[in-house]
Amino acid sequence: MNRAKDSIGQFISFFREQIESISSIQISRPVDYFVFKRILYIGIIDALSKTVYPRKGNRDRFVSFIKSFSKWKSCEKVSLPHLVRLLEETPDPEFSDLRKLAFSRLDTWVPGDIVELEKDPDHDEVFKLWPKSKEYTTPILNVQLSSLQHTNLLYTYRNFLIHEMRKPGYGMDLGDKRVPFYHSMSHLREGEKDTWELVYPIGFFESICECILGELEKFYI
Repeated sequence: MNRAKDSIGQFISFFREQIESISSIQISRPVDYFVFKRILYIGIIDALSKTVYPRKGNRDRFVSFIKSFSKWKSCEKVSLPHLVRLLEETPDPEFSDLRKLAFSRLDTWVPGDIVELEKDPDHDEVFKLWPKSKEYTTPILNVQLSSLQHTNLLYTYRNFLIHEMRKPGYGMDLGDKRVPFYHSMSHLREGEKDTWELVYPIGFFESICECILGELEKFYI
């Protein structure tokens, strides 16, 4: 047992050193800094997830791993701006109650404020108003409700980073925040509405990597 604990300790220490190395990287161009550090942190998460779920597919493994080991309290909440954007494309009256909830809640967000994910609705709260008739068991515009949960949005974010070397949307890192948030953004083109941009800041990736290692050490033992 002591030998096993020593091996686990060495494994955890190796990845902890990698996280510290990523954190200390200095890159002269801000765009590179924002993208490259995120890609490296995602590499840590991907590598560790395979030690727990070696037989799951990429999405299932990543989402399950985040849910089980990141201690991210908001990971299963539904992104309110994403939900509103989807409902704006869905005039069907079957969605009236959900539309009323989502639109009225987003109206309470004040442009210029930093809004953290605690303001997003829980999955069960949204699902309760989702039409239950057989006709509406299919997703809206091919988008499942689960796709709007943050675990799945983070996986989509991961894919943009890994496969396109860029982060989606127009969100900006603000200060040294270590939790995800929204900020409002005005668009200059005529006819475009202001939007709420979702940001997973660099500090958040570092934070969940550190948390995952702590949870994994207990799990391995």
